[in-house]
Amino acid sequence: MSERSTPSPKQYQSIDDYLELATSDTMLIVPVYSSERPLKNSAGLLDWRLYGFISRMIRDGRLSGQSGEHVLIPFHHHLGSRHVLCVGMGPRNYLTDERVATEIGATASKKIKQLGFKHVKLIDDFFSEDSEKNRKKFESYFQGMETGWIA
Repeated sequence: MSERSTPSPKQYQSIDDYLELATSDTMLIVPVYSSERPLKNSAGLLDWRLYGFISRMIRDGRLSGQSGEHVLIPFHHHLGSRHVLCVGMGPRNYLTDERVATEIGATASKKIKQLGFKHVKLIDDFFSEDSEKNRKKFESYFQGMETGWIA
C-alpha cells in the first residue's frame, strides 16, 4: 500500500479535500450570513458534510451569522482533527467586498493568530468574482501564515 502524501493547503480544491487531507494546524474559514436559512453555498455544503452540525448550532442559538461573530468548530475526522471558523457576516445584501476585506479579514486573522494556526483556507464565496484587489487585501491580514482558497 502506497503512502498518501499530504498536499500544502494551497492544493486543496474543495471542501471535501480539506476534510480529507488537512493537517491539524490548518483552519478553514467559512462565511455564515444571518439572512440565509437554510445555509447556502459553501456553508451549506460544509454543514451537509458535517451532518448538519452548523444548522444545529444555529437552531440551538449558538451561531447566528451576525456581523463580528466568530465560532470555532473543532471536529474529529477519521484521519485526525480539523478546525473550522464560522465567521458571521451579517445580512448578505448589506455586505460589500471592501467591508469583507477590512472588517472580517482583520477580526478573523486576529482570532486565528491567537489560536496559533499556521495555515488558513478561505472559502471563495466571501467575495464577488471581480474582486481580486479585495481578495489580496483580505489575504494581507494573514501575513506569516500560508493561505489558500477553496473554490
